[in-house]
Amino acid sequence: MIRNIIAKRYSNALVQTFQSDELKLLENEVKILTNFLQDNKQIEEFLISPVAENRFRKEVLEKLAEGLKISDRFNNFLKVLVDADRIFFLKDICHQIICQIHQRLNIYDFQLLTAYPIDSETLKKIKEFVKIYVSGEVHLKHNIDKRIKGGFLVYNENLAINASVANSLSNFKREF
Repeated sequence: MIRNIIAKRYSNALVQTFQSDELKLLENEVKILTNFLQDNKQIEEFLISPVAENRFRKEVLEKLAEGLKISDRFNNFLKVLVDADRIFFLKDICHQIICQIHQRLNIYDFQLLTAYPIDSETLKKIKEFVKIYVSGEVHLKHNIDKRIKGGFLVYNENLAINASVANSLSNFKREF
């Protein structure tokens, strides 16, 4: 819980410094950094290690900023996280930055579960169906879950649409 509070506060502080037309650039930088750290676990482990000295963390961040072409503004923010001993929450903060950017740009991120892979036309129809419930752009992250049986389940933190066969059968069973 404390991780979420810290992540929301720091991400909010950063996102508020950007104009709406700059948010996509920030989102791109955050994604580049998180993908890099995901692919290079040793660097991520060093950055969040309790025994690493802050001056070395900042040197690593400076090299990353140069190599990944991260803006000075985002790089300075990362250094603030080091100085405030909040770099340990980097993954959570980056996730919250993306969430807050999407919120400001009226982009809604949903998880989509189906029993089987679906084609692009079906994905498009599901997006259109979800747009009935939200006013903005819909992004779906698709996963396969055999428990769904058929149909789909779409959800995020605020909304869940259960159009699965398993749910329909369960509801039918309760009626009798």
